[in-house]
Amino acid sequence: MVRPGGRALAAGMGIAFAAAALVAGCGGTSHAQRRAPAPPAALRSTFGDSYAGTDYEQPSGSVTGCDYYTWLEPSCYTNTSLTSYHASPQQQLAREMNWITANRMGTFQRVFISLDELFSCFDATTGFCGYNSQALANLDDALSIIAASHQKVDLVLLAQDNAAGFHFASLDGYHPQMEQNYVTAVKQFVEHVAANATDSSVISVMDLQNEAFHQVASHLRAMTNVCGANPYCIDAKITHPWLVKLYTAAHAAAPQFNYTVSSDGDILDPRSDDHTWYAGIADVYDIHLYDRAPWSSQTRASLAAAKNLAKPWFVGEAGCIRNGSTLCSYAGNVNCTTPTACALSVDTWWLAHLHCYGASAVLVQNAATSFFSLPSLSLRASLVGRKVIQANAAH
Repeated sequence: MVRPGGRALAAGMGIAFAAAALVAGCGGTSHAQRRAPAPPAALRSTFGDSYAGTDYEQPSGSVTGCDYYTWLEPSCYTNTSLTSYHASPQQQLAREMNWITANRMGTFQRVFISLDELFSCFDATTGFCGYNSQALANLDDALSIIAASHQKVDLVLLAQDNAAGFHFASLDGYHPQMEQNYVTAVKQFVEHVAANATDSSVISVMDLQNEAFHQVASHLRAMTNVCGANPYCIDAKITHPWLVKLYTAAHAAAPQFNYTVSSDGDILDPRSDDHTWYAGIADVYDIHLYDRAPWSSQTRASLAAAKNLAKPWFVGEAGCIRNGSTLCSYAGNVNCTTPTACALSVDTWWLAHLHCYGASAVLVQNAATSFFSLPSLSLRASLVGRKVIQANAAH
């Protein structure tokens, strides 16, 4: 679901390139671009003392053979036999995290784990029925690798794609026990990482569910017995109460962590009160921004709404869109809409200007946009990746 002011903040605007808008800094073309108050030093430390990073997601699936979301599964994490590279997710994680740190590509990255891949079983009626001990051990090992690389993470707990991840049937009104058992799974998970000093040290933020308001409404339109296809009814009667349950359980179990529910940009819509949905479910805001022309006046007006946010915020996904809202995030393809707009110009603008609106960190979508593996398994920064490195040098 793309709402007004949502994922594609300027999807309806033309794509003429405004070169003057790409000048780094916050000075003077618009009141909306004046620098917002700087984030507290303690929060900047929480985000790993860097400004730019990546929505890393997971170790390269093309190298390891482990697709979304399977990389922590016992059959995958140390398996070196799935591709001709003979590299496991464990090995690739260490290689990529060490390279990110060595090349000053930030010290705060967004990592997807998807709790479902850690489950020992999932009942068709009641859902979660326990964690796989080896999968949890793999998670602990992965977080220790990230810690050894001097990185911190925004850890995404409930995520989904077309083949794996979160079961939206748990929220369709027919499976109340499945819903409750997901809450139990989140509670047990945060208790697990809270009890491990290394795990705790590397987790800056936990994203309880990736873009929950967008994702839940999109998946439930055809299956819910509560609201039919009305997305705003789903927000009010299903998604928000569900997220309150998740946040309440997680915060009670481990109040020392920062929790969030990532937003697809709807939180910045100046024409709505969507930001009120995030009361009681987030300690910090993770806002995802995609655009063809972020330098447009329409997009800058939406970004100006960040001044109304009562809590610190960062951009967990910053990227571009093609015509038709197709995401563009490939290392070898910086073109977003050929030839007049591209990922390089859009990502450069995000990195140069989002701090002007108060963003504490900007994470480029995604790792594959920022760097890629050569046949020798050595890593190389893309053109976008070089901009991430430059942004950190400037901040």
